[in-house]
Amino acid sequence: MATTPPADKTPVLSVIKFGGEVVGRAEQLAHVLTDVAALVEEGWRFVLCHGGGPQASALGRALGIEAKKIAGQRVTDERTLRVVSQAIAGEVGCAVVAGAWASGLAAVGLSAGVVHARRRPPVPVGEDGELVDYGLVGDVTRVDLRAIEACWSAGLTPVLSPIGVGSEAKEPLLFNVNADTVAAALAAALGADHLFAFTSVPGVLRDRADPSTRIPRLSAAEARAAIAEGTIRGGMIPKVEEALAALAGARAAHILAPEPGALADEASAPGSRGTVLIAPETRGRTPAATRGAEPSAAGRDKVEGPVQGDPPLEPTSAVAPQLLDSAQDRR
Repeated sequence: MATTPPADKTPVLSVIKFGGEVVGRAEQLAHVLTDVAALVEEGWRFVLCHGGGPQASALGRALGIEAKKIAGQRVTDERTLRVVSQAIAGEVGCAVVAGAWASGLAAVGLSAGVVHARRRPPVPVGEDGELVDYGLVGDVTRVDLRAIEACWSAGLTPVLSPIGVGSEAKEPLLFNVNADTVAAALAAALGADHLFAFTSVPGVLRDRADPSTRIPRLSAAEARAAIAEGTIRGGMIPKVEEALAALAGARAAHILAPEPGALADEASAPGSRGTVLIAPETRGRTPAATRGAEPSAAGRDKVEGPVQGDPPLEPTSAVAPQLLDSAQDRR
């Protein structure tokens, strides 16, 4: 296992996001982690952000706590927060770390302390705009990169759980934070070369029933236009919105499926296995090749303030079978 990139190579910084359904499917998780291990050997540095919605729901049922959802989004009270923390930071995080080591990737789990958040206020939901309080759901206020950089310096790949610390409050608080939002905020803060977000479909499709209609590349303007005209709809909208949020600091964001070799192929040829969204300054160039200067001071240290105006989402991204039509993927 390589612990540091070759001395003559600038490391390629990347963030990966996958949901609890990928973790629950050993083959899919192995596909992703095997590719990560190979890329780390080539000098890439990753942070793996994971969700865990299915595992949290299963643990809640076992404890007699049924998940309450409004418009497909989990309401998080104190008991639910304990369930989410135990399932995601515990069971799921440990499973990803174990899978990483089995795939030849030296990894370590990180939970609370990297992501800082504040409680999200009530938001309008549905056609009538009724205000809904989702409880202990957090908006990201800043990302502390010190633990991540320490892991990289030690030759370890960090595995990050999306649990936010309420550092603005005088009493100890934890928040349930959307894993897609965490990954986007982290990619922006790092000034990452890539954010890879795994879903149940091989990218953004013009026709949800036909994988051959995958759109290989989109600019930010094209992506927003596709949402406005209805080409991008349902559960894919928040995926694309979080990818656009990541482009505030990252160079490229990819949406792809956890298929054999997909990550390796997409990393070497963006748009070949998924949909790549390109930041304006990198449009038309290979994102990994654009990394020359160091990220800005703001990107290297932390990101302050809420990350874009994203909707209230659950902390994970379960890979829903009807991703393009279902809001269930909007955690």
